[in-house]
Amino acid sequence: MFLRSDVLERIGLQPRDVQIIVSNLVEEEISRSIARKYSRSDIAALQRAIRDQVLVRGMTNICYKKGRKALNAQAEIDLLGRTASLWRVGGGRAPDDKEGIDNEIVRSLAEHSSAQRLNIIFLTGDDKCRAHAFSHKLPSILVEFPKEIPQVMNFDPWLLVEMLHDLSITFVGLHLKELDVKIIGDWSGKSAEDYHAERVKLIISSDSPIGLDLNRDLSIIRGLDSSSTQEYSI
Repeated sequence: MFLRSDVLERIGLQPRDVQIIVSNLVEEEISRSIARKYSRSDIAALQRAIRDQVLVRGMTNICYKKGRKALNAQAEIDLLGRTASLWRVGGGRAPDDKEGIDNEIVRSLAEHSSAQRLNIIFLTGDDKCRAHAFSHKLPSILVEFPKEIPQVMNFDPWLLVEMLHDLSITFVGLHLKELDVKIIGDWSGKSAEDYHAERVKLIISSDSPIGLDLNRDLSIIRGLDSSSTQEYSI
């Protein structure tokens, strides 16, 4: 959100000017989360509970919610590597307990900061993890999210698209009822490349009030994407 907002421009910086360090333990923890998938019995139970049978049938062989969020996290790290200056830090060992791995992540970053004489600021959304940062003398910032969202607020249209994408990953699919459009975030056969490209599936009802406009825009985007690919290959 920080890299995609106008904050950097206000202080005269570009995304590539931002140095981001990611511990290898973070990526290892993400990888370990991509494990369990929905079984046949899970799908059968979901078919009895969920009205949208098309959505449920597409959930065969996809990851549980934790795994989907982990795949999305991998895509975010890949995006950081392409838009900012991303550095990976090794070291540390991965214990089985959550608190232990948090402490190891902070410790490895603190040791890297000291060894390389870098001023590192540790960003976390976990207050307990921040306590580890205090112990290792690593400056930190706690990222807090609002507990309540106002009913009326200004928003960035591009960030709204990002939000819809992330929600579709978390909940497999969204149904925008007034627009009669479904956004499918995960499906059987979706690849890691699809995740990194942030691809979703759209199911547009024939009665959708934006159906014609949406299909036209998608056709234009496909044409632009195809022409840019051809230019690159030449």
